[in-house]
Amino acid sequence: MYKRNINKDKGKWLSRNNASGVVFFSIFIHMVLILQLCKYFFGRKLNFQNLSENKSIEILLGLFCMLFTFWYYSETRINNLEKKYANTKSIDTVGGWLVACSIFAPLLFVIILGWKR
Repeated sequence: MYKRNINKDKGKWLSRNNASGVVFFSIFIHMVLILQLCKYFFGRKLNFQNLSENKSIEILLGLFCMLFTFWYYSETRINNLEKKYANTKSIDTVGGWLVACSIFAPLLFVIILGWKR
C-alpha cells in the first residue's frame, strides 16, 4: 500500500498515513469479528457499559489506537519492510489481494453473524 502510493507521486507522510489507516481498519474489523464470535458462541454481549456511556473515552481510545498504528510504522520500519520485499515483484498484486481478503472476509463474517441474531 505504501509503495503503491509513493509510485502515484504522493508524499511519504500521506502514503504512511494511508497505509497505517488500512492496517488500523483491518485490526478494527478483526476486533469486531472477535466480539461477534463471542456473542455468537456464548449467547450474550460483552459488557462495555462504561465505554458506551462516555463517548469521549471512545473517541480518545480510537484516536490513540490510530496514532499508535501510525507511530508503529515509522520511517525505519518502513525502510526495513521495503528492503525485505525489494526483490519480490509480484508483492503489489498479491499484497493487494491479501489486504482485501484480510479486511472483507472478516467484515463479511461480521455481517452474517450479526444478521443471524
